[in-house]
Parts: sequence; C-alpha cells; structure tokens
Amino acid sequence: MSKLPSPGQRLAKNYLEESGINTPQHLERAINVSTFDVALQKWETGLLPGFKPSGQQSSKYIIKKHVKPKFGGMLLEQVDKQAVQVWINELSASSLKPKTVSNVVKLLKSVLNWNDVGTR
Repeated sequence: MSKLPSPGQRLAKNYLEESGINTPQHLERAINVSTFDVALQKWETGLLPGFKPSGQQSSKYIIKKHVKPKFGGMLLEQVDKQAVQVWINELSASSLKPKTVSNVVKLLKSVLNWNDVGTR
C-alpha cells in the first residue's frame, strides 16, 4: 500500500513548484553559472575587435593590469555594487589619476553591459 504524503510534504512540494525550483530552467541556470572570465571572453571576441587598434591595445592592457586581477574567477553575481565600489576606492588610493580611474571603470561597465549584466 502506498503512503500518502503528509501535509508538510504537500506544502513543501507546492512551494517548490510555485518558486520554479526543480524545473529544467532552474537546473540549467544552476549548472551554467556565468563567471566574469566567461563574460570577459565574450566581450573580447564580440566588442573589442570593433575598437581602433590603439584602443584595443590600451583596453587589453587595462584588462590585464586592473580588471582581471580583481574580478577574474568571480561569479558575475558577485560583481555587485559594493565590490565595484571597493575596487574603485582601491584604484583611487593608488597612484592612478582620477581620469584614469574613470576610464578603467568605463571599461568594466562595457564588459558588464555587453553581457547583459547591466551597469551597477
């Protein structure tokens, strides 16, 4: 004889269904977690080739020197407003001029916007 689910089990099942948990879409999002490195690679192959040669060189340098050491390997969801602000404060406290800090931040925004993360 099969055992009927308890009221708590039914409630939990309903909650999971209403939340969209245990759906194929939820599972795919959980498996295909997007990292900053993946987003950066998409930006480098999709948008960077449209830059002028001098802009490509300076962008690659900025990415290598300032952006990748801070955000490389992070999940995209970890690149939030607080993390970016702490990074901006670190850049400002270094020997960089304010205009340079602004240009570096614009490059980060470009990478995030290209990957539909949105500017935070």
